[in-house]
Amino acid sequence: MNVLVIVLYSSCLLCAVLTGRIAEAGLSVMEGAKAAIEFAISIGGALCFWSAASELMEVCGASA
Repeated sequence: MNVLVIVLYSSCLLCAVLTGRIAEAGLSVMEGAKAAIEFAISIGGALCFWSAASELMEVCGASA
């Protein structure tokens, strides 16, 4: 899996260099990182919510 990621990143960098779009590649990397962090935070929030709801139902005796 690590080799695949390295090959994909290397090919992306090579294409950016060959086409002269290094700045656009850098911007897209930063936008992708921002989107990944927002996604991780939203998934973490949902996980915390449902974990608390499950714990509350267990304490109240509403779950089996």
